[in-house]
Amino acid sequence: MGVNCRRRTMPFVGTLAVLALATLRGANAQDTTNATCLSNYSFLYNSKGQSPCLVAAYVAGVCNGGQFNVPALIDGAHYTGPLTSDANNCLCSSIFYCLMSACGLCQNGPVITWTDWTKNCSTVYLTVYPENIPSVTAIPAWAYVNFSVRIFLYIFRFIMSRFLFHGHAALRSISQQDPTTK
Repeated sequence: MGVNCRRRTMPFVGTLAVLALATLRGANAQDTTNATCLSNYSFLYNSKGQSPCLVAAYVAGVCNGGQFNVPALIDGAHYTGPLTSDANNCLCSSIFYCLMSACGLCQNGPVITWTDWTKNCSTVYLTVYPENIPSVTAIPAWAYVNFSVRIFLYIFRFIMSRFLFHGHAALRSISQQDPTTK
């Protein structure tokens, strides 16, 4: 199983995602990604040096027998939320959404809203990951942000605090602020 990609102007599942899904079916796959973050997004990596794309693969794999692929974005594509048939605790968590949003951003891709991401989810998990976190990974603190607006605002604040203030106090004050409503 893997995540879907879509071009902004085309209503079909990205070719790369289809190939990734086909490759994984029947294969002894593991949690993987071929997505590569641009070097100026290294601050999004977790404490184990893993990209948000790989962390997303690990946390989604928990609900899929340890098998999940996050493909690299192709030009003009973005990651989409789960299909109704694929929606589960892992994919319908804001933690996974934040990781996938960061994965898209670090490839200079667009990001969809939380509302669009969860349109096929019967239950959503805001600011919690409802399963056990695999020991091979760690979820970055920024993925737990309680947001009620687009993720862009929080990533922007995180980026600004990281590069302008260079201190953990700035990060703590941002994470403790109440989210702005739409």
